[in-house]
Amino acid sequence: MGVPQPAAADEGDPPSRAARISFLNGSVSMQPVGASDWTEAVVNRPMTTGDKLWTDSGSRAELHAGAAAIHLGERTGFSFLNLDDNTIQIRLTEGSINMRVRELRSGETYEIDTPNLAFTVAKAGDFRIDVNENGDVTNVTAFRGEGEVTTGGQNYTVHAGDRADFTGAENPRYETSTARGPDDLDRWAMDRDAREDHSASAKYVSRDVTGYEDLDDHGVWRETPDYGPVWYPTVPVGWAPYRYGHWVWIDPWGWTWVEDEPWGFAPFHYGRWAFVGGFWGWCPGPFFARPFFAPALVGFVGGSNFFFGFGFGAPIGWFPLGFGEPFFPGFRCSRVFITNINITNTVIVNRTILRTGNVGGIHFANQRVAGAITAVPRSTFVNSQSVARASLSGSSVRSMVSGRVSSTAAITPTQRSVLGVRGAVNAHLPSPAALSRSVVTRSTPAPGAVPFSARQSALAKNPGRPLDSQTMAQLRAKNGVQGPAIRSANSAGISAVSSANRPAGNASMANGQSSVRSSMPSSRAPMDRPTGNMVANGRPGNGTFASRRAAELQQDKPRSASSSAMSQTGAGLGRANAGMATSNSRVNSAVRTDRPNGATATSNSRTNSAVRTDRPATSMPRSSNHSTDRPPANWNGNSSAGRQSGRSYSSPTYSGRSYSAPSRNYSAPSRSSSGGRSYSGGGSYSGGGRSSSGGGGSYSGGGRSSSGGGRSSSGGGGSRSSSGSSSRGSGSGSSSGSSHGRH
Repeated sequence: MGVPQPAAADEGDPPSRAARISFLNGSVSMQPVGASDWTEAVVNRPMTTGDKLWTDSGSRAELHAGAAAIHLGERTGFSFLNLDDNTIQIRLTEGSINMRVRELRSGETYEIDTPNLAFTVAKAGDFRIDVNENGDVTNVTAFRGEGEVTTGGQNYTVHAGDRADFTGAENPRYETSTARGPDDLDRWAMDRDAREDHSASAKYVSRDVTGYEDLDDHGVWRETPDYGPVWYPTVPVGWAPYRYGHWVWIDPWGWTWVEDEPWGFAPFHYGRWAFVGGFWGWCPGPFFARPFFAPALVGFVGGSNFFFGFGFGAPIGWFPLGFGEPFFPGFRCSRVFITNINITNTVIVNRTILRTGNVGGIHFANQRVAGAITAVPRSTFVNSQSVARASLSGSSVRSMVSGRVSSTAAITPTQRSVLGVRGAVNAHLPSPAALSRSVVTRSTPAPGAVPFSARQSALAKNPGRPLDSQTMAQLRAKNGVQGPAIRSANSAGISAVSSANRPAGNASMANGQSSVRSSMPSSRAPMDRPTGNMVANGRPGNGTFASRRAAELQQDKPRSASSSAMSQTGAGLGRANAGMATSNSRVNSAVRTDRPNGATATSNSRTNSAVRTDRPATSMPRSSNHSTDRPPANWNGNSSAGRQSGRSYSSPTYSGRSYSAPSRNYSAPSRSSSGGRSYSGGGSYSGGGRSSSGGGGSYSGGGRSSSGGGRSSSGGGGSRSSSGSSSRGSGSGSSSGSSHGRH
């Protein structure tokens, strides 16, 4: 298997996360970074720095990025100024965004930049940002949590339950008021977020795995002795992973898979696939490790650069990597990155392979599973056309079963590869003024994007390999690439029209004394704290929207997952054609005991067997200092995420009411960072720092704070047909559809 040249540690490594388009309704257009044209947005397309979206009248979109769920209302101009491991920086030129930040970890930044201010999340919660059509009025609402507005060199805290209006492009004035009740966009966002809060899949897969919540309605979880929890999709006979979708070129990862099914994000960018007893099942990565995004976890076979000589334009094929099999990215990255992208997505027993790249002795299990290899003509691949419609069979595919495996499809992308399956379309776009409108920034955005046309010749020199950061910097200078249109938050003045929420040191009271609104709670009950309108179980009683939202979201953590996660039915569970072989032979083998015990399945014989102990079993002793879905302080498992000793979790209390440590039978508790995430009203909850390392590399985050809580509301649905055969349901706005009936 071909291995790219490693970089020095962290030098030029791509981000370990990407955003996902998770829902579309109506007409939503996209301009990929570096492209000159716009195209129709499709569900499951990964997004990164520089990508733009526009929702037309009557349209909506939902994205997930990091711990944020971002809901776009109609006529909204949206783009990412930066999306890396620590920063999610959004450019909002006009329209409306409802954003929930589930957790705010130490060192992370969530920032929304508008034409007259920069808004930064200070405490995890739910926020609404509106920009008028002219771009000179921004309304900021904190339903829960807390944020900070920066403009004119001053900072203004927006507390839970507050709304702040900033009027004027150059010298904005501001005023504050109580948050208004929810509109259709807010209710729709609440319904969408509730799917995450109640997701049964969160018991088996980390909430950091983007798209986990869509697994609930499209398959079942089962425990297996060899792989631990395995998710089996409900698909027709003959279905195989990485067949129903298309390939796109996304820098900095290169060739990236976009699946048609509405659930098709998590299982194609995280974890591994296994063929067990005639079924395809997805095996998620370690529960206690922050996963690394991968463009496609496949091995490539065939094509012009492979030994069996198909020649130029020959078919290109691929198959899903199996459990425990190493993935070597096609992009330039460090050995640390190679280690982390593997150990956060599967169990690697022999990590020496990750350091040496010597995979000559590996027999890739799924390569020999009947029907697992998908192959298409080169033109289908490079033009981002539907794979299922053009998939090949016969001798060309049979020869790939024993062919050499590569980590890269050695094919040079084109402009169509960047645009994706829809190609250039006559999209409904915002006005030219809105497209070019500058925004106020607090954080420094990423450098400007090099147009794809200026990259093509360099890409052709090393087909299938994205350009490294040094080459991109050279092209940026050569082509005079300018950064995004921004203004520093210190570049404009601001005049106050409200006595409340004045910036520190810049306001005075009538008697001449300084008047500063601190970040401490105001006298009225804010929405991120318990109110008197709650019953004993934490659910809201009848009351105003503010008190209802306080009751639903005051704990700042997801609600328990439902208990009906593991169905016993086997109908349609990724069933392959009769007579197919099973992927029983493996090089890297491990028995997984890192998730809750459940139903068992027949064991597959494999080599190099090892017991996987990177997560606690359900019988782990409980104590007052440990939640049973976290390892104890002295726990030393086989996970990629080694924990620091002496870590403890205490049960939070609120207003005299205590909450016991949660059971492993439901989702993880919230974690607040040591950087000052706290609750008033009788209790606080904090967690120590956390770190993870493997192969000499490490990543860390402070204690984590999480938001969430169950939500309930109605309305706001809509429907929209997506690529392939997936569809979106109406009513609650949740995804629905079927992948049956393909040809």
